[in-house]
Amino acid sequence: MAHWKHELKIKDLFLSLEGDQDENAKKVAPEVSARVAALSKRLTNKDPMLSSDLEEIADSFSVVHEDDEPSEMFNGVLSDLYDLGDRNRIWIG
Repeated sequence: MAHWKHELKIKDLFLSLEGDQDENAKKVAPEVSARVAALSKRLTNKDPMLSSDLEEIADSFSVVHEDDEPSEMFNGVLSDLYDLGDRNRIWIG
């Protein structure tokens, strides 16, 4: 069983989503970005490399609304976030 070092709560943002995936991606991406950025900020002194990686992901979420296919971009960035979380023991739920 994994022992998580950090926690990022985003699941609540997805619980009531229905309908158009592109619109849903545009709707939740800013808040996901804010939460990832907040975790990045908390880790600035403790783990600068991880903080930087998280900041890049937060930046990517922040421009989802500009993409021609927002849901595809959102899912790609979310996948990157989960990969980073797995490598760095961040529980994302």
